[in-house]
Amino acid sequence: MLQLPNQQIGDAWFFVHDDTCHAYFLTCPMHVKRHTLWDVGHATSRDLKSWDYLGLCFERAPEPAWDATLATGAVVEWDGRFVMAYTGHRTARVGVALSDDLHHWERLSDAPVTAPEAPHYALVSHGFRTHTHWRDPGLFTHDGFLYHAVCASRSDPPPPTGRHVGTADIDRSGALADPVPIAAGPQGFSASPPAPSASV
Repeated sequence: MLQLPNQQIGDAWFFVHDDTCHAYFLTCPMHVKRHTLWDVGHATSRDLKSWDYLGLCFERAPEPAWDATLATGAVVEWDGRFVMAYTGHRTARVGVALSDDLHHWERLSDAPVTAPEAPHYALVSHGFRTHTHWRDPGLFTHDGFLYHAVCASRSDPPPPTGRHVGTADIDRSGALADPVPIAAGPQGFSASPPAPSASV
């Protein structure tokens, strides 16, 4: 079990590389109000019981940035590098960071790569949590492409919940209703996505 004295631990996501499991998790000092100032911590294990804490690996941006506090992410290996998608919790956006060693992460851009966009997604949730839902991204690869999934709220949710998962191009600052393949080029991530569809 991983325990950090005087530190809160929030959501975690995992990535296995070679014979090592990498745990990434939200963390902040115990005296800080929960969900307000998350950074990302990093620990590793080879047996899932004993963990080595390596410290913070990805820190929130300075105020008033869209990612001045962080939330849940995901990691995959793709095209020879490691990719982390993460939530910017200030304004419900998703960003991407890159790494060569799974510990030192560099933002792909100071701007988010996806954001909720009407009319495909609700900008105010219909549930008891009325903030914007564009969070907890997932990453997966298929046939040489990288896809980004995200937890969101439909603009016309069926009762009792409006949450669903959509996929989007992680190189554009707007969400698409349909899956979009991402290709790597000299300038980083690029794509030629289809026009957005009104259906979700």
